[in-house]
Amino acid sequence: MPTPDECAATYHCGIGSLLRTAYQREFTMLEMGKCKTKFPEFDEWYATLNTDQRQRVEKVLIVGYEGE
Repeated sequence: MPTPDECAATYHCGIGSLLRTAYQREFTMLEMGKCKTKFPEFDEWYATLNTDQRQRVEKVLIVGYEGE
């Protein structure tokens, strides 16, 4: 799993991919903005996910930082 700082950076810069992965649907820019407003930090948002959603998000985060 990437570091907390890497997770936070991904959340702030690539929230769309994390939301799509977790909830398995497309999100509008407005919805992404509302999510960032409601959950300004990655940890706050991540705590709301169920086990399946967390596993999907973790896979995306790991793949995103494997190449670095």
